[in-house]
Amino acid sequence: MRVLRQSGAPVDISVEVVREPRTRERGLMFRRDMDEDHGMIFVFPRPDHQVFWMHNTILPLDMIFIRADRTILGIVKNATPETDDPREVPGDSLYVLEVNGGFSDRHHLSAGDRVEFTDVPPASE
Repeated sequence: MRVLRQSGAPVDISVEVVREPRTRERGLMFRRDMDEDHGMIFVFPRPDHQVFWMHNTILPLDMIFIRADRTILGIVKNATPETDDPREVPGDSLYVLEVNGGFSDRHHLSAGDRVEFTDVPPASE
């Protein structure tokens, strides 16, 4: 996938696609590392207010909430590992992208940036 930033060059990210409820629930739990240009994208059946936690997640993560129109709604940065605190942004998301903590700042990603998918299937289940 690619993030088309409002200013600057696009950012390419190799993603693992997760769309089934059981795999969405597990997410990146128990993973010890992830390459800098990799992430996991959660595909939901319809836009909704998405809430995530870091239960059994060892890596600090940025959570990028993406609207149905494929623009970034908001970003939770550097979520503290192994906590059950809810992570969310106001509004409805159809996709949530998890990347290494600090990725959004390192690549200057922000709300309003546009996302292009290359190998991500449609949201409908």
